[in-house]
Amino acid sequence: MKRLAEKGLIVYESYKLIRLTESTQKEAAFVIRKHQLTEVYFAAKMGFRWEAVHATSHCSTYFPNRSLALISSSFKYRGINKTK
Repeated sequence: MKRLAEKGLIVYESYKLIRLTESTQKEAAFVIRKHQLTEVYFAAKMGFRWEAVHATSHCSTYFPNRSLALISSSFKYRGINKTK
């Protein structure tokens, strides 16, 4: 925990609640959105069964943002097209 705090990723004090920093919260939300978007893409556009999409969409963490922009544009959703 101390290393994460030193890197500025969390707010940490011994024996107290651990909190994500604002920038880490934004990054976490972005990762979750990528995961959800790829789940829907694999199910709706590629015909995967819902039982399989969760495990398959874990790889979305490694997708370049450009690939995610293409996926999101297929749903006419613009929220994830923002690049870092």
